Amino acid sequence: MRGSPQVNQDGLQPELDRLFTAAAAGPPETHRVFRIGGFRCWVHSTLAGQHRALRLFVPWDTDARAHAPRGPEDWSVDTVIAPELLARLRELGEGSRGESLEIFAGETVVDHHRLAGPTELFVPQDSLRHVVLQRGRDVRIVLADGDRSLATYAVRAFREAFHRTQEEAGGLMMHAAACAGPDGAALIVGEKGAGKTTLLLSAGSLAGASYLANDRTVLRPGPEGHTLLAYPMVCRVHPGTAGVFPELAALATRPGRLARPQHPLFSTPHADFAEVLAAAGPGTKLEFAPAELTELLGIPLVDQAPLRCLIFAAIDRDRREVAAEPVGPAEAVAELLAQCFTPDEEKWITPWLLPRSRDADRMRRDAAAALRRVASDLPCYRLRYGHGAEAAARAGELVMSMISRSPALVGGGAPGVAGGSR
Repeated sequence: MRGSPQVNQDGLQPELDRLFTAAAAGPPETHRVFRIGGFRCWVHSTLAGQHRALRLFVPWDTDARAHAPRGPEDWSVDTVIAPELLARLRELGEGSRGESLEIFAGETVVDHHRLAGPTELFVPQDSLRHVVLQRGRDVRIVLADGDRSLATYAVRAFREAFHRTQEEAGGLMMHAAACAGPDGAALIVGEKGAGKTTLLLSAGSLAGASYLANDRTVLRPGPEGHTLLAYPMVCRVHPGTAGVFPELAALATRPGRLARPQHPLFSTPHADFAEVLAAAGPGTKLEFAPAELTELLGIPLVDQAPLRCLIFAAIDRDRREVAAEPVGPAEAVAELLAQCFTPDEEKWITPWLLPRSRDADRMRRDAAAALRRVASDLPCYRLRYGHGAEAAARAGELVMSMISRSPALVGGGAPGVAGGSR
């Protein structure tokens, strides 16, 4: 239980009760079930574009009427347009002292209040157009109006519920990309700028892999095998990476068709892509929802796959050849721990929909033990490659070879260690 004092809600209880029961009686066509792996969330909304906005990040959804009754571990996220209720809830929050929670680094802080019921109220400090109510695994987002841009708040609630549910079940949030082939998946690990996104898109667009996740991947270690799960977040692509793929390079000079707001650089007229590339700083990136990015590149999108190997990306823009080398378990564990964001996530700071049942020190110990098992169970490789379409294609082929454990990988060292260039 959080430390916020209980707030006197002044006769709101009947209205809140109706809010948490009304969704079940809504029109059937407004109900969808979104899933990632075994995680399921029932989403009800009459907000135009709500389901489409969520489907850009979680394209695995079905009509709720095709499902068995909701299970006890399932979540629900409903959006309701109720400006008068929103005003009353904001007034209620502003009239009492709540607990401030930083839920997104440097940007989003919410004030948490406990109401009766038991209902929890989250009032964002950076938005006057919505509040969030919660009872257990039921989340209600109260909106000021029907503006389509407000659909993003249901996406955030889904992501938070999924993230913390996975951590509670022993999952680890890895600063990593992931791609999958017919035989399983590769976890592509590396610090910022290591080339994770380039390697992921190269394996998908140029070597036939499926896109699983970029920049954040959930790793679920298990006694009978380890599983990777997609994470619903934006894929940010630097123009240097976009230049490898003609479909993306063209968007750098005309990004208006993309769902996400873009950096001003991409909306400014430019003579050609080379001019965009020269003007782009390290953090100047195109932003894609996973479903639109994979559609542009013709890459299948999957939500989970069994983990078959670990790849530590090492892009070198001055390098011409492509090479892979084995990484020992001790070295692999050290690098995995450096890129494990459970419990120390640098973006999504504070759990808010599902508080943690373990303290941070216990979670770090559990993560270290799990990563030692993973590194000892699976082959680990460092993949060094240069910049450009040819190097990217070769690197993508090596990733698929590593996943499938082709004869070049079994017993004879990693493929491409010597003479791996094209």
